[in-house]
Amino acid sequence: MIVAMDYGKNSASVCAALNNSCSSYYSKSSEYKSNTDKFLALITLLLSSVHAYFKRNKHYPNSIIILHNSCSQSQL
Repeated sequence: MIVAMDYGKNSASVCAALNNSCSSYYSKSSEYKSNTDKFLALITLLLSSVHAYFKRNKHYPNSIIILHNSCSQSQL
């Protein structure tokens, strides 16, 4: 399962492939107010994408690859 996650100033989002050919996707976004809420929003979104995978395939993914777009200025 491939999952892309990102967040902005007040919102977090996830997009996940639901099959091996990456032709079916699940996406969702969530708003947050603090850094603690941001972490909880990202975890909740990840778990909801795993649940969507299970609902579609009747089994959990063998592995999850998480792509995260945000990086600090020093990493550029």
